Amino acid sequence: MTDKPDDGGPAFPSPGYDGPTPTGGHLTQYPQPGMTLRQWYAGLAMQGLLACSTTEEDTPGEAAKYAVKFTDALIAELKR
Repeated sequence: MTDKPDDGGPAFPSPGYDGPTPTGGHLTQYPQPGMTLRQWYAGLAMQGLLACSTTEEDTPGEAAKYAVKFTDALIAELKR
């Protein structure tokens, strides 16, 4: 078993493209994996935590830790 958390897979992958354009040219776009669902969810959780922060004693490090904890719990629940 690995210590690496489940990243949920890619959030916004791009398959790439190699072919003609509507204007008669040629376009090559390489596939991009995009960010992981874990990164995406953590950003959304962080945004919510910062928007609802009620104390100036909350540090960015604490908010980031909570965001990741909530994210990992969400991914685990969605896998059930």
